[in-house]
Formats: sequence, structure tokens, C-alpha cells
Amino acid sequence: MKADVAWAAASLSSNQRPVVFLLDAKVLVDLLNGKKIDIKLQSVLYDIYALARPLASISFSFIPRSENSVADLVAKSALLQSVNSSFMQ
Repeated sequence: MKADVAWAAASLSSNQRPVVFLLDAKVLVDLLNGKKIDIKLQSVLYDIYALARPLASISFSFIPRSENSVADLVAKSALLQSVNSSFMQ
């Protein structure tokens, strides 16, 4: 998540459009939106908010995985490719 926000901030900071992250992890969305608190994750959430500062607007919304299957497949493929390339080195 931190890498995603960092990418958005670096790529879109000059663009004043809102950035919306659609996540299939409801607990994470609730934490990011301040609906829940977890002291153990407070520093990670702070890092995400700090990375998001250059963005004009950022929001985090829940989307069920069943409605997000294409993005889920892309993310899993990218993760698998990353793991495979690190083993090859």
C-alpha cells in the first residue's frame, strides 16, 4: 500500500485530480479512513498519510474482491513475477 501511494504521489502530484484507491481489504480501508484504530499499525498509516501529502485529494474505498477480480489477478501476477525474478538473481 505504501508503494502504491508513493507511486501516485510521484506520478500525479502535479495533477489536481482526486486519487481513489479501491481496496478489497475492509479492515485496511477502515484503518485508513480512521474508523478503526490499531496501535501496532499507527506508524505504517502515518507513512501512508505522509506519502499522500502531495496529492490534492486521496480516498480509500472498499470493493469486494469478487467485483475486483481483474485488478486482483494483475496484482497477483505482478507479485509472482517479482518473486520469480528475485529467485533468478
